Amino acid sequence: MWPSLAGGGVVVFLFGLFFTLNGIGFAIPFMIVGPIMIIAALILPEVPPVKPENPNMKYCRFCLKEIPLQAETCPECGLLPD
Repeated sequence: MWPSLAGGGVVVFLFGLFFTLNGIGFAIPFMIVGPIMIIAALILPEVPPVKPENPNMKYCRFCLKEIPLQAETCPECGLLPD
């Protein structure tokens, strides 16, 4: 389950409901997309986290290169990985 996708779907649906109740004309797409997002959140499998093969390495969250586990900054992009 994707909780953020389901939460976003609820928010989008509520915006559509608010627009409909106030007579704003473009509310129908919101009323359609919100439930689709909620259903997709329930159907789509959660992606398992990817871990490097070498236990002494980790992935930089910015450039996605493998870096040493003890690295203070990423040697590729120069940013703080954690």
